[in-house]
Amino acid sequence: MKNPTVRSIIFIWFGWLVLVIGFQALATARITPQWPDRAQRWTTIETAKYEGNYQRDRAYLMEPFMNNQVAWDSEYYLGIAVGGYDDPLVPALSPSGWMIPNFVTHIPTVGYQNEILSLSYAFLPFYPLTVRLFAIPLGLLGMNPIAT
Repeated sequence: MKNPTVRSIIFIWFGWLVLVIGFQALATARITPQWPDRAQRWTTIETAKYEGNYQRDRAYLMEPFMNNQVAWDSEYYLGIAVGGYDDPLVPALSPSGWMIPNFVTHIPTVGYQNEILSLSYAFLPFYPLTVRLFAIPLGLLGMNPIAT
């Protein structure tokens, strides 16, 4: 690390890492969220499910490792990295535009006669590719694919 530019980039990255993770740990230690979240109409509908355990049917959002950093779009990025764009654990849309939850895994996805469309197709592949590359060394440490 003789190059001062590389050293600066690493220190800035590490500083942001400590700041973000530290703030999140401090905030969640001091504040307990009240369910349901009434900030918006849709958040009330989403978080009222299962009495606060609203992520219960989201396979990629239930992994305990670094769970405070995982929400919403993370489900799709992790789904692409682990199972590809047609991962059945990610919600999909029917041909008529109805949402198909991720726990309905027996429905075929794109390429079949009923043309179910995975919502993962709304996300670009670079970030999931990076996640998949970082998963290789973390997998050697015995972590499951979702945690990596």
